[in-house]
Amino acid sequence: MKPSVQSLSREQKRAMLARMLEQKSAVGKTAFILQGLILDCMMYATPIWNMRSTIRFFHKIDPELLRTRMQRAVDRHPALRTTYAVPREREVDFYAKMLTIRLDALKLWELNLEAQVEQRVHPSHTLEFQVVDAREWTADQLRGRLLADAVQGYDLTRLPVCRLRLYQRWHDDVMQFDVHHCAADLWSLELIMAELEEPPEGPPPPSFSEFCAWQHAWFALPRAQEMREWWSRELRGCPDLAFPHSEGDDLADFVAFRLDSDLLARARQVCRTYRTTMFNLILSALQVTMGRSLGLDDFAVGGAVANRPHQRFERTVGFFAQLVLYRRNLGEVATWEQLWANNRTTIGEVLKRQFLPVTTTMPTPRTDVWIMFQQYQKARWVEGEVPRGEPLGLRSGGVVNSPLGPWEFLFVEPPFLSSPVMLEIIEQKDRMQGLFRYRKPCLSRSRAEFYAADFQARLRASLANPDRAID
Repeated sequence: MKPSVQSLSREQKRAMLARMLEQKSAVGKTAFILQGLILDCMMYATPIWNMRSTIRFFHKIDPELLRTRMQRAVDRHPALRTTYAVPREREVDFYAKMLTIRLDALKLWELNLEAQVEQRVHPSHTLEFQVVDAREWTADQLRGRLLADAVQGYDLTRLPVCRLRLYQRWHDDVMQFDVHHCAADLWSLELIMAELEEPPEGPPPPSFSEFCAWQHAWFALPRAQEMREWWSRELRGCPDLAFPHSEGDDLADFVAFRLDSDLLARARQVCRTYRTTMFNLILSALQVTMGRSLGLDDFAVGGAVANRPHQRFERTVGFFAQLVLYRRNLGEVATWEQLWANNRTTIGEVLKRQFLPVTTTMPTPRTDVWIMFQQYQKARWVEGEVPRGEPLGLRSGGVVNSPLGPWEFLFVEPPFLSSPVMLEIIEQKDRMQGLFRYRKPCLSRSRAEFYAADFQARLRASLANPDRAID
């Protein structure tokens, strides 16, 4: 007697669903944010959308272990073996509309709404893996090669969309996993590195394609229309925050700074006392820095949110992250505490509506200032004496304890930037790293240094006396 669906276990149901999905076409619509990203890649062939995780192992690592575990990630997550293209019958119309965007006769969001870019999930793919003998290389040679890897281009109509290299040295090894942003966001990159450390048990999570199908179905529901109306009201009449025109292939630079442990401890205390978040404190200081310098009260700052609509997608690799705008009128607040309170409300309202792809499906004000905030205080940081290796001339993200042994996060940073100006803050266990990034046509080095210093001064002032009037 054939068993009923109700009698199957959860694992059997998941396996049956997987077989059903395999029988369906592997081609489908991709997420709205990817519609815009891939169009941008077609128009501007730059490496700004290349991502990477660079790790120094303080011991010799088994290349076969790396290959096997990272291949398992490719097998487990279809986004790492997905390509993107416009159907042949729509190519002429699509490329004609690309031209009208360049002529400013059509807006990017209008073309995104047509969802013409499709994704194709390939049933299998062998990870591109290269082992390089770097024992005789200088630190400069290694750094140059890592940078060359980071800017190597991708043809999104064909695989690969990710690559793995291992540089073997005398006493340590350096691994770099490069991946195009279309296949992974920062959350996903952390998932992949976690699976490298400890391969997960059980069936794979829902695929990114399932999320894309959910998003397109959800986008037609009344709830999405309600969110669209809220965003329209929230952003109506918002002035642009614009710097001199620049393109994605313009060279970029950054000003690095560090917020010490005492300041971080004070910030965490303020968060508890005023029922706010570290992101709110940083956003508020950035808003005042930019507003006072540019003579603006009313403007929006851009940011990214996780956009994982259901718990079942929390372990899925793909580009879920959504771009949102935080509007603030500084003329409506007098003190830092008032600014935090207003921003707390705005951040909460934005997070409730983060699932609507606002910047890619509707008209929005221009903002050239973006904020990126990452928290790593829960990482397994090495306590006591920290392993040290030869200086490589790369910024360090710290050393963590791993099942594979202690490793160091390294930052390989090509001179490109996805937005004209970006403040990046990384919160770790006992410190915060800051980067004020900018495209060179937008700002001079001295001006960027001023913004970085002014941001730090205003953050310190806000923490020292939250009831103080904002200068």
